[in-house]
Amino acid sequence: MAKYRFGSDRSIAGYVGDSMAMEENPRPAKKALIEDYAQQIAELEFLFLAAAKDFNLQKLSSFSHSIGAIYGFSENITEQYIAQYGERLDLKSNPNTCALIKQSTYVSDVNRILLPYNLMIDRISIDGLVYNKNRKTSLNALDGRLIFTFKSVD
Repeated sequence: MAKYRFGSDRSIAGYVGDSMAMEENPRPAKKALIEDYAQQIAELEFLFLAAAKDFNLQKLSSFSHSIGAIYGFSENITEQYIAQYGERLDLKSNPNTCALIKQSTYVSDVNRILLPYNLMIDRISIDGLVYNKNRKTSLNALDGRLIFTFKSVD
């Protein structure tokens, strides 16, 4: 009986012995999420610098990620939202949340990162705005896909 094991690139199974079993190398453990806003901003800046080596970022039209992906951002926006509008979500919740985000330090930081590429955030939208329980804290938090649409600074 033949025994095969997937290679580290998970593309080719190689012969390793006599057995009919197929085995896979376990996936490496996921890295812990970065729990430091300043480090996340530095890494985002590095990502744009690295991408600029292969792509013309002046043609970049949008960028998106989960609101909860940025450390402390969801909680901060949620606190501001509740202070101004209460806990209830309705049809105005999405534009109200976008308005709060537009005034945030995070948007200022992203605009600073985009400046070398002659871009700035033009519009902010949220796809799938939800209010859910954060596993790490007792605070309920807003989340959804945050979409930045860019315009040229020129």
